[in-house]
Amino acid sequence: MPSFIALFPAILILSLILYAVVDSDRVDQAQQRALDRWEAEEVSARSASGRPRRRRAA
Repeated sequence: MPSFIALFPAILILSLILYAVVDSDRVDQAQQRALDRWEAEEVSARSASGRPRRRRAA
């Protein structure tokens, strides 16, 4: 039991670091989804603005 008490601060610090890494990955994914959604809205707004779409030469 005393060995667990001695290791408790190290276990706590490692678990907080692991949580921070996992949480930052989740935040990055959420930011990427928001950016993708914003870009899709921009494209749809641009195509609905009445400007003719540019056609690629075949």
